[in-house]
Amino acid sequence: MLIEGGHWEHEMFIGKKWPTKELIDKVSPDNPVILERADGHSVLVNSYVLKKSGITRNSRDPFGGEIQKDPATGEPTGILKEKAVDLIVTGNVKTESTTEEQEVITWKGYLLALKEAREYGVTSIQIPGKADFGAYEKLRKEGQLTCRVDIGEFLTGDSIELLKFLQEKLKFPVDSNWIRFGYLKVFIDGTIGSGTALMFKPFADNPKSSGLEMMPYDEYEKMVIKADKMGFQIGTHAIGDKGNSGC
Repeated sequence: MLIEGGHWEHEMFIGKKWPTKELIDKVSPDNPVILERADGHSVLVNSYVLKKSGITRNSRDPFGGEIQKDPATGEPTGILKEKAVDLIVTGNVKTESTTEEQEVITWKGYLLALKEAREYGVTSIQIPGKADFGAYEKLRKEGQLTCRVDIGEFLTGDSIELLKFLQEKLKFPVDSNWIRFGYLKVFIDGTIGSGTALMFKPFADNPKSSGLEMMPYDEYEKMVIKADKMGFQIGTHAIGDKGNSGC
């Protein structure tokens, strides 16, 4: 069974050290465990996942990602940053709940989030990444959508995908009263907490790194120009000073 969770923050730990696979190997040696950092830009996995994924001391970092390794042994610590997460393979694992049960759980999550937003007086929310248009449309039709929702998709250079987005934009125009779409998001770097924000100078606590570039700038520029000509609003996640400079 796959165990997922997280929201850990190593800077709040004693000594502010990154956690390692050994912390979870002791309690979950025979099933995959993936625990996400609070910022969503790094995960901690156990040795089971590393083995299934074929990640070893000889594995190279993918572009835009980092396989954290012990400086003394060279072995993976269990921390995977940014696009290194795409390397994860969990194997054939059974989940405790069926697809139908998962859908019920997800639906209850939507209703709980909307209830909390109402109670705080929130009338409009933004979802910058990929979202379930169908779920919000169903909520609207059933009279349970109590917030205006601005939904985004991820920026792409794929013309077929962009044409699909145009159809979604026609269905959920930006001047509609409840569900709106027209925003595309792209990442140029990571975060300060994960040490992946793209900086001009190395991090003080990790002099070997100055962050991670998610894509070459010319590729980013082409995608932005293409989507802009099609009438989309574009938002760029850029945290580091170099990431924000356009270099």
